[in-house]
This record gives sequence, C-alpha cells and structure tokens, in this order.
Amino acid sequence: MFKIKKTKKKLYKKEIKYFVCIGILSVLIDFTIYHFAKYLGIILFISKGIGFIGGGYFSYFMNKNYTFQIKSSSKVQVIKFAIFFITSLLLNISTNGYFLNILTGTNIFKYQITFLIATSISAVYNFLGMKILVFKRNDK
Repeated sequence: MFKIKKTKKKLYKKEIKYFVCIGILSVLIDFTIYHFAKYLGIILFISKGIGFIGGGYFSYFMNKNYTFQIKSSSKVQVIKFAIFFITSLLLNISTNGYFLNILTGTNIFKYQITFLIATSISAVYNFLGMKILVFKRNDK
C-alpha cells in the first residue's frame, strides 16, 4: 500500500511538472495571439478569446499525450473537453474583464497584470478539470 501511494505521488508530481511546462508554452501562445489581435484593433474580449483558444488547442493535445498519457480518444472525451473548455474560456474572459475594470487608470501594465490573474485562475481550474473529468484514468 505504501508503494502504491508513493507511486501515485510520484505520478502526480510528474503530471504537475509536465502540465506547468505545457501550460507555460500555452500561455505564450495565448499571450502572443491576444496582443497581436489587440494590436490589430480587435475588441479586447474577442482578442482574449482567440488567444485562449489558440493556447487551449495546443494544451489539449500536449496534455493528452504527454501529461496524462492518454493514448485513445473517444467522442465522450472530446465532448467533455469541449464543455470543459467552454466553461474555462468563459471563466478566463470574465476574470480578465473583471480585473480590467478594477485596474482603471493609466497603469502601463494593466493588460499584463489582468492577463496573468486570469491565466493563473484558469490554470488551476484546467489542471483539476483535465485530471478529474477529461483525462480520468480508470486504474485506481
């Protein structure tokens, strides 16, 4: 029993490490697309949504194959991810908008700060959702 707990703990640490690395790359993709879309004059919440979708697409495939090492795909998994992703997207956009309203004025880092807050909240939500709902393992 001790060996099983130790093995699971080691697996969780590995998953978190991979998730964080993939998450950083996903955030860089999100951040780049968000700022490029904003530069093009696209409405902020749409820019944030486009960036988040780009980062999320990358995150899904990398986490499925590397973090959680799920080799098979099913319609149910894709539907769970789509539903989860939409709720995560709404959480991310609304959090970003909420903090943009709080940080009024001429703060030169306003967009970067709100981006990081929204991304941090989404990251915790994403890991738990992917681990528990989307890429749940049946081996206990």
